[in-house]
Amino acid sequence: MEERIRELEELGLRLVQRGEYTGGRYAYLDGQRPFGAVIELLEND
Repeated sequence: MEERIRELEELGLRLVQRGEYTGGRYAYLDGQRPFGAVIELLEND
């Protein structure tokens, strides 16, 4: 997940929220400007 977040930040996306839940983690990146969407990353253990 950390590597993907870095890659997306290099493309100009901004990390707006991240967290963990039982069994995994999530992150939301603001991709409105380059892609017209919010990007959600999910990683399950």
